[in-house]
Amino acid sequence: VNYDRCDAQLVKVLDERAQNGDDDSKAVLEALGREQQKRLAAATDKLKIVLAAGDPMRMEGAIVKLGKEGQIDEPFLLLLEANANQAKAAGAAGPAQLMMKLKKKAAEEKDRNSGSKEIRLLRKLLREESSEEREKNFGGRVYSPREDIGGRHDG
Repeated sequence: VNYDRCDAQLVKVLDERAQNGDDDSKAVLEALGREQQKRLAAATDKLKIVLAAGDPMRMEGAIVKLGKEGQIDEPFLLLLEANANQAKAAGAAGPAQLMMKLKKKAAEEKDRNSGSKEIRLLRKLLREESSEEREKNFGGRVYSPREDIGGRHDG
């Protein structure tokens, strides 16, 4: 089973089949559960390393190091977000802000090491909450047509 290609819809279908007695679906769900636990444990270990750095600047440095090593993945990002939400719900605004700042840094580092410039820009734009910030990332350049060598307009 390729865990990265499994989504909630697949799990729902497998769960329905497993409840109707399909042993193969049960086996796949069990394998997915084991992989999920393994990835969550690895994300937890990475978070412990980051938090052990002490002050926020060193924590960001630890995230940069993880990014350079290609160790930032979705479970790690989700764990940072879950910790931020848990801190916020507990009324701990400072730790919540720190976790969200670390998540943003981790996402940026993950993007830095993946794909093309266009994909990185698209991911950055999707993370921005306000249209003003999205426009600032574009710098206004995207909206102005350019003329190429053949005299056609691009844009």
